[in-house]
Amino acid sequence: MGYVHSYTETEVSKILKDSEGSATATGGATGHAEGLHELQSVGRGRANTSEADLRDRAVEERKDTVGAFDGSQVAAITWALNTRAGQNTLMYLNGPKVAYVFAEIDVSSQLFKMKSAVANVPKAFDPVKNKTVKASGPMQAPVIQAQTTAVVCMKLVPMRGQLHIRTAFPMATPSTKGEHAECYYVADGGMPQQDIPI
Repeated sequence: MGYVHSYTETEVSKILKDSEGSATATGGATGHAEGLHELQSVGRGRANTSEADLRDRAVEERKDTVGAFDGSQVAAITWALNTRAGQNTLMYLNGPKVAYVFAEIDVSSQLFKMKSAVANVPKAFDPVKNKTVKASGPMQAPVIQAQTTAVVCMKLVPMRGQLHIRTAFPMATPSTKGEHAECYYVADGGMPQQDIPI
């Protein structure tokens, strides 16, 4: 079966479980969608994270926000893949020498639950870069907030004809790019395509 088709929650659940902890032929990080981005995994032997882990990651990675689905990951990914934007994103996986496609897909109408560790990371103006950057120094202890998912961000990898989901995480606020895809190629495959309309 090709990448572009209507997905069921059962199928997405299996893809997530098969992807978790496994590497792809093109290298890079192993699959970690469940282990880092789902608080309430559904089913036996499923990976998940915790609110304490979210707080720890916000501090260790010095991020303003670190989010995870709150029992809605499979449903949110399934819905995102089945939208027009999701199906258009999946088409890019059929291209020659595609290493992976990153997509940000709007799911705001579905009210999928998520939680985020929200912190106030110190910032300073860097005159060399001419922009505000993260600064050293103490940061506010992260606070867990229940939120509604606005977008699902996914890194989709073609793997011997099978879909591999390296990561899939929720965001309560869309990025400034909005709904889009980014297509990346293997080392000799050409330049990445950024901000592809989907």
